[in-house]
Amino acid sequence: MPGSANYTVIFDKSRPDGFSDLTGVPFTIPNSCDLKSKPILMFTIEEETEDDIRFEVSINEQVVYHKTFDDEYRYATIHEVLKPGVIRHGENRISFRVIRDPDDFIFVSPSDAVLWWHEAH
Repeated sequence: MPGSANYTVIFDKSRPDGFSDLTGVPFTIPNSCDLKSKPILMFTIEEETEDDIRFEVSINEQVVYHKTFDDEYRYATIHEVLKPGVIRHGENRISFRVIRDPDDFIFVSPSDAVLWWHEAH
């Protein structure tokens, strides 16, 4: 039965001065979360590159989102439904990673990351 969702703010800042991989950013999920439900990860991304890059997001070392971006500027909100079992009660870790040639110009800035989840009943 549909119901309202709770959320956890992972971070709500832009990452200035371009991008370096953000690895292991901690966030906490309370014991009231239903781990059998499908949570929704939301974040914004500002991106500009000269060449194609691969962008990945992982939670607890599981890749939950990946996309190849071309050489255009974009600013977008990403919504990704996650599989049950990706998150766990207590501390979790999220990482944002760019796979690219080290000589490529890139500007990638994720921000406003939120995880929506359902309470267990």
